[in-house]
Amino acid sequence: MSAPDLASRIQACLARLDDDDRAGVSDVVVVDDPAPCRFEGEDGLAMEVLAEGDEPVLVVRGDALGEAPGDDEIEEAVVIALDRWHEDLVAAEALPDEKALFETHAAFRRGEPTPSGWYRRGEPIAPGVWIVDLDLFVELLVSPATFEAMAGQELTLYLDEEAVAFDAPAQPDPEEVWTLSEVGLFEPDPGQGEPETEEEEAALTGRTGDLHIVPVLLRAAEA
Repeated sequence: MSAPDLASRIQACLARLDDDDRAGVSDVVVVDDPAPCRFEGEDGLAMEVLAEGDEPVLVVRGDALGEAPGDDEIEEAVVIALDRWHEDLVAAEALPDEKALFETHAAFRRGEPTPSGWYRRGEPIAPGVWIVDLDLFVELLVSPATFEAMAGQELTLYLDEEAVAFDAPAQPDPEEVWTLSEVGLFEPDPGQGEPETEEEEAALTGRTGDLHIVPVLLRAAEA
């Protein structure tokens, strides 16, 4: 399917939604890219709303939709993208600055309720990966069927050149974040100098953040 054909079908899908559902999204850009994935077997996002200047744009990854997506598949991908965009708008209002972000991060670490997708207010360092303080937040974007099949399996997360292996929970809850302690970023204590050998680097003292894996089930929002 050509990009113009796909773009026109997506525009038609957007036109069927009311203004509140679209939340300012009207422009569509189709790119010939697969969905960026961090996990073996991850499904990834076929569409994503990105704020380009003052205007939000629906970026469509044509390769992620396949050769001949049906209208239902297109509509579901649009709904997922807009649902996440609404989450981001709510989080932006609730967390307008770094102070609010760090307070929410502290609440998250205490196990208190936090706004959906709040960590996406952190610093993005790669598709689907954000930094808040020294903690890394990585989204696991899967369909319900893929998520169910991952139960109890060893999963491999790819961050740049590094592979991190871990076991998924035997009975995973899509509302539960999986935390790998001290697998985040490292900040050395001041005054230790720059290490010149691996031994000196290993001897550094400091603070290490955690790695948080956030399951995101790719299903259309309920009407």
